[in-house]
Amino acid sequence: MKIAGNFYNKSNFFKENLFIILIIILRFGSSYTADFSYIFLAIFALTGRIQIIQALLLSWFFSMSNTEIIAYSDYKTIGRYLIIIICAISALFRVSLKKIDKFILYTIFLSAYFVFHSLIFSQIVNVSVLKSLNWLIVISTLSLTWYSFNENEREYTFKWIIKLLELIFIFSLPYLFLDSGYQRTGDNFQGILSHPMVYGPTMSILGAIYLSQLFTKKELSFFLIFKISLIFLFVALSASRTAFFALTFVSIFSLLIVAFFSKYKVSSYFQIISSSRIVLFLLVLCLLSILDYQFFNYLEFVITKGNAVDVSSFWEAYNMSRGRLFEEMIENIQQYPLFGIGFGIASDSQSMRISYDPFFGLPIQAPVEKGIIFVAILEEVGITGFILFLLWIKGLVNRAINIGGMSVFIIITIFLLNMAEATLFSPGGMGLINLILLTSVITNTKIKNN
Repeated sequence: MKIAGNFYNKSNFFKENLFIILIIILRFGSSYTADFSYIFLAIFALTGRIQIIQALLLSWFFSMSNTEIIAYSDYKTIGRYLIIIICAISALFRVSLKKIDKFILYTIFLSAYFVFHSLIFSQIVNVSVLKSLNWLIVISTLSLTWYSFNENEREYTFKWIIKLLELIFIFSLPYLFLDSGYQRTGDNFQGILSHPMVYGPTMSILGAIYLSQLFTKKELSFFLIFKISLIFLFVALSASRTAFFALTFVSIFSLLIVAFFSKYKVSSYFQIISSSRIVLFLLVLCLLSILDYQFFNYLEFVITKGNAVDVSSFWEAYNMSRGRLFEEMIENIQQYPLFGIGFGIASDSQSMRISYDPFFGLPIQAPVEKGIIFVAILEEVGITGFILFLLWIKGLVNRAINIGGMSVFIIITIFLLNMAEATLFSPGGMGLINLILLTSVITNTKIKNN
């Protein structure tokens, strides 16, 4: 396989990804072919290490696609688990376990602890065990696969991920003018994805990558500024407050993290701050924002999700959206402080809607809705698990700082997205793309920041 250097050659791209294109056509074709697409994607995962990452990302895309334009699949949930298991098997045959980075070992230990915790302390044992096992398999597979890559394979795979995100953006554009682009809510844009709350965070990840590219350049790139502006616009159209905040504040938080925790100068990570043009650009941007009342209409649109909701601040909007969930989590933390209520269990466990597979009777779906990831973890696994989680976060930040500016942007974006919608531990939904990018950072021990 030709990699990295020829990635953006269109003829090579389509030639190398022909099998992937055929699988996508099967998934979007009919309900009959949609079921077979998961089988072919699982076979594809067996053909190489890069294909493992690609297969997992495509399984996320298949699960998160707009139901108005994608064929219905009777076995999509089982198909997703099939791909995860096959990817894990493929990784075991292709990855050397003789020498593994200590932080990767700690990551696997943390996920194994969640499984052990689920067996003893969960209010619904089978649900917690399945969810924790799922997270253990996914993050272990991703970590070991990324860690086995050489520099060219890593570069190719990361660029492939960016290309897929860009294609999602491009193919969503025509749906600005079609009802199916607003199918879920009727008002907020979702493009070719399943929900505005999926489309917005996905675009914010792409926007954060663009921002990191802008900040690590020596001079301003007006083409990047144009792309970032477009991403901001489409995040606003999705009315995803979480995505809007993540994209707005990722630059500030990234600069602060580097300033406080790195032994190097901030300018060694983000060279753009040394440019004479950046100050002028920021001043002009601030001036336009102050003078143009449309900017404030834009903020109001995002705060109210495009509806006539009587809120006066971002905090009030957040409290209306997540306040009830937060109160329930605090009550559980007070009642079960040491070991929590169980991994992946809803604050009100009796309200959970659990789906079981027809063959083995296993709980294959048990969605929960929670807010701040830190509070959710404290509620689910208690103080003991929360301390282990904080140590993992510390390691993540240190690893990102050691690698460079883009890694810092990626990690910060992921956690900002999890400040209102805790998805990091849900690899069956938005959490999978978070884990794919997160593991690309924590496994990169070969490239160090100067």
